[in-house]
Formats: sequence, C-alpha cells, structure tokens
Amino acid sequence: MKDNPLVIIYRYEGVSHGFSRVGSSAYRKEAAELARDRTLAFFKQHLGSGVKISNRATIAR
Repeated sequence: MKDNPLVIIYRYEGVSHGFSRVGSSAYRKEAAELARDRTLAFFKQHLGSGVKISNRATIAR
C-alpha cells in the first residue's frame, strides 16, 4: 500500500495495540489525541464540514 498515493499510513512509535483505548494499560494520551485529530481531519476532508462528530465513543448501528 505504500506506493498507493491515496493511502496514508501513520506509525505511532513507542506504543502498542490499543494505545487509544482510554482505561487500557496501553493508553498513550499524546498518540491517541494525534490519531483522533488525524481521523477527524480525514472525515472533514472527505465527508464535509456539515458532519457532526461527537467526542464520545461511536455506537455501532
């Protein structure tokens, strides 16, 4: 996927799986916030500014 210009892969050095799961022993606030901000920027870019994004956990529907 590294050669696909439509794919961006981020690596978060020094963290393990589950680093953004609050309450987990793997939680790393700085990396989690950066990942969240990148995700929200992606949504805004591709879905538009009219999309409301809650800061609460997503509920599957």
